[in-house]
Amino acid sequence: MNSLRQTSIYRVIGITFALATLLFAGLVIVRPFIPALLLGLIFAVSTWPAFLWIKVRLKGRVTLAAAVMTLALALGFIVPFALLGNSLVDNFVQLSKGVITFFQNEPRSPPAWLTRVPLVGAYADKFWADYISDTAYLTGMLKDNSDHITQWLLTLGASIGQGLVELGLGVFFSFFLFRHG
Repeated sequence: MNSLRQTSIYRVIGITFALATLLFAGLVIVRPFIPALLLGLIFAVSTWPAFLWIKVRLKGRVTLAAAVMTLALALGFIVPFALLGNSLVDNFVQLSKGVITFFQNEPRSPPAWLTRVPLVGAYADKFWADYISDTAYLTGMLKDNSDHITQWLLTLGASIGQGLVELGLGVFFSFFLFRHG
């Protein structure tokens, strides 16, 4: 009788440990998707009246209505952010060309309008005279900080990419929330 009770306790402990391990492993696997799941939930809840309206217009076809809403969300959120990312890359290329041209022309004096800028004009004029006109100092500073600038730009690009992926997953998850909601 005592060994039966002891076996029962060991079995309960083993099952509890196995369930806790499975729960922990499941949370570790799902954790990267939690922001996208929450975003999909926000999309689905906030656009639910529009989904119901579309579902009525499509004569109760839930899957088709969910697909239309998912497409609308993609067109409303993913496409603009993708275009924004592309535009940022193009603008960065133009900015870098402008900076290279600027330093090749070696400007010696600040533009006349710079001193008329309210609050910061005098500071900007002094900064120009001290640092920008000294191209050797500025070139050295840029060389010294090029690793930091490159790392910052890579981090920024990765953040934008991660945000776009999470946004896409959120829209994808909203389809299933519409479909089975």
